[in-house]
Amino acid sequence: MPRREPSPNPNEPQENVAEARPTPRTRTARWTKLLQSAFTLTIDTDQRLSAAIAETGQGPQDIFQHVINQLCDDLAIPQQMHPDDPVNPTARRRTSTWGEGLARVELVVRLDRNTKQRLAAACDKEEISRLELVETALNDYFDELGIPHA
Repeated sequence: MPRREPSPNPNEPQENVAEARPTPRTRTARWTKLLQSAFTLTIDTDQRLSAAIAETGQGPQDIFQHVINQLCDDLAIPQQMHPDDPVNPTARRRTSTWGEGLARVELVVRLDRNTKQRLAAACDKEEISRLELVETALNDYFDELGIPHA
């Protein structure tokens, strides 16, 4: 049978357990201010994204942020959105057959609020879905990098 620890003597001063704990975190994690955004990419685009990550040394989040902001600059979407602007585009019924029948991969990236607002404004301006807009912009960026289709 294991030996029990002696119970502390109530007459002896006890060390403060709270002082023994490490200090709480004072810095907020960066990603907590970012908003999750789910995208579905074709297998080809997903493979090109992997190649772009390897070539540029950036992660998916950095590539998405760059591509969306570059697209919004091209569409003359304001660089700084108003805090009350929506982060999701106006819901619209699918009118095209874009991407139908293609195998797709789901990817979740975190975007800063301003980028997500700019994406919503771009979708409303172009009147197409954010999935179509982002996948087209990603493929244009991969073409610029010289990354071949799979």
